[in-house]
Amino acid sequence: MRVALEQDYLDISRRIAGKVNAKYGQGRGSKLGSRKLEKLIFSTNTTIEKKKERLMGALEDSLTSGLSFNHQKAGKKELEKVKECMSVSRAMVLRLRSINHYMQENLLFELGLKKRLDIPTEKSAGETKAALNIRDINRLEHSAYIMIQNIITLDKKLLGSYAQKERIIEAKKEVGIKSLGSVLAKESELMMHLESKLPPSAKVTGKMLQKSTLGHWVPRVLALLSALAHLHAKEKAVFAKIAARKSLREKLSVKIMQIQKEKGQMLMIREKKAHSMKKLRIDREWREAFHSFNNAQGV
Repeated sequence: MRVALEQDYLDISRRIAGKVNAKYGQGRGSKLGSRKLEKLIFSTNTTIEKKKERLMGALEDSLTSGLSFNHQKAGKKELEKVKECMSVSRAMVLRLRSINHYMQENLLFELGLKKRLDIPTEKSAGETKAALNIRDINRLEHSAYIMIQNIITLDKKLLGSYAQKERIIEAKKEVGIKSLGSVLAKESELMMHLESKLPPSAKVTGKMLQKSTLGHWVPRVLALLSALAHLHAKEKAVFAKIAARKSLREKLSVKIMQIQKEKGQMLMIREKKAHSMKKLRIDREWREAFHSFNNAQGV
């Protein structure tokens, strides 16, 4: 099977593999300690876009550091390193998922790229359409192949089961603003898959560091990271276009603390309006305010 890959996607996969190799033998995990991690995750004195970019960079540092060790001779030291990596990385992925959720549910609406807020109902809860298509899945598999091919400590015998021919295609020169919703949806699905590949530290055991498990697990985690980095680069290109529009630039520059304050004030206004009625009626405006407030708190 021939897999079509943009050159920049291929470059990102090889760059991440190179970072793993460069950190081999350093014997340390992420630069983020518990205090720095907490400060980053709960920071509100910044914009959503900047916070997401900082988290993406920290996640890449955490995974390329934590999964960089001799997989053929993994022992107690490596086990503790992986546990720390999983703890830090999971926390960042969960926060990134919350940020993406806000972007999809609220920010697109506020930028005029979405007609109305999607307030989940019992009926719609289980009707989520997959954002990743067969082409995306094939590219993930090929990215995993690139990881095995390039990371010095991975077992090259696994290449046969991943081998796919690649066809390099030119990336689209223009990334349309209307494509932002699709990009965010794919990011969210990748984050969900990445989270499932990062077990809580308490669940990390010596069995996970066995050759048969690591050979498949590590390249898949890094392939998901590569795909996420590739989409995030597209997302930034779209936001650069949005920022060029004076009417929308101000909406992107608002800090998280201000967003949360505004959503809280709006909810209070809607609640007072609802309580002032003779018969309490939870209308759509109230539900929208409550939905927006909850989304903002997760950012």
